[in-house]
Amino acid sequence: MKKLENNIYILTNFNFNKSYGAAWSRVDNYLQCFKDSNTNVYVSSSKYNYKSGIIINELYQNSYRIFSKKGFHKKYKSYIENFCFLYYYKYYNKIYQFSKDQKSNKKIFFLYSFNFASVTMSLLYFKILKRQKLFCEKNELQFAIALNQQLPFNFLRILPVLFLQFISIILGFLQDILSNYFDGLIVISSRFEKLYKRVKVIKVPILANKQFFRCNPLNLTNDNLKICYSGDVNQNKDGILDLLEALTTIERPILVDLYGIVNKKLERKIKYKIKILKTHQINLYGEIPWIQLPEIFNNYNLLISPRPSNLQTEFGFSTKLAEYLASSIPVLASKVSDNEVYLEDKVNAFLFEAGNISALKMKLEEIQNYDRIELIKIGIKGREIAQNHFIISHYNSLLYNFFFNNIN
Repeated sequence: MKKLENNIYILTNFNFNKSYGAAWSRVDNYLQCFKDSNTNVYVSSSKYNYKSGIIINELYQNSYRIFSKKGFHKKYKSYIENFCFLYYYKYYNKIYQFSKDQKSNKKIFFLYSFNFASVTMSLLYFKILKRQKLFCEKNELQFAIALNQQLPFNFLRILPVLFLQFISIILGFLQDILSNYFDGLIVISSRFEKLYKRVKVIKVPILANKQFFRCNPLNLTNDNLKICYSGDVNQNKDGILDLLEALTTIERPILVDLYGIVNKKLERKIKYKIKILKTHQINLYGEIPWIQLPEIFNNYNLLISPRPSNLQTEFGFSTKLAEYLASSIPVLASKVSDNEVYLEDKVNAFLFEAGNISALKMKLEEIQNYDRIELIKIGIKGREIAQNHFIISHYNSLLYNFFFNNIN
């Protein structure tokens, strides 16, 4: 393995055998960012038992994934990881010892794992004990995620879930405060830039992997709307029930395909809606690898992100929006977070007031009657926004300077 001038060690809690979702797509963009620089990037995960020895798998030029010989750590339990301080200490110590064997001029550690134990122990271990430079990405308010947790139907389960939610809110709030003590934060939205003023911050917005720019839409001139949603299928964060409710009074048939994980409670609600919405065809699919999405998008003429407005959505910034725009398929999105910073209604996308079901219904009907050639133009303008703002190559030099300038 070629030894280069600088090393970055990305600390995650990923399952490397399931490279799905926005988180892995985001880290993959970081790997792409540094593959042509004088920097090695190593991605590790707390899920693996590194006591058994380390296996290095090359992903791209200068980018490596760190596996363990025995795979997952047998004691790993995701639901208690907020309190696994000793577990994270051992994991960080193993990666730090590995980093000492890799010759480099400068090195930094970059945390991409969001729970109380990982954040707290990373600061204690790398910043205080080892005096290393430690960076972190901040893409959502952790206490806002806890606030948005859905409660179960079963009354007997509500009280313990409420108690755990209360604990999660406190821990999330502490995590958000601790973010001030990293050497630097990569944030995803303008609101985070304003919130974290005492720490060095760089905004790297939502990013689209280059595969999405290779979409070749097949149904843009189809008279009937064929809508695709991809991501976690939920209401509090992504407004899926709002979308289905908006369809109830629309007369012309619409096809809606939903791709992503859904919990059983919401799945029952969606299936009930499907029975009612006889005019429209609603299909619920499971989670699929993000690398398959560009091909799937080709079958639709509208991509949708109907997020409601709350603390989680206003501070976050939907990765799916960048992927949607890159496809050149027209996009319908709610006015949350930085959406209006980049998008203009009926110019490069369609926008509606977040949480307003009536406005969503009217916008869908408007799109149904829209000239198909004009729809194609809006999709092309949307791709231009993605090309100008949501490609990692625009941030290569900014990230390099952010990580390595002023490091001894």
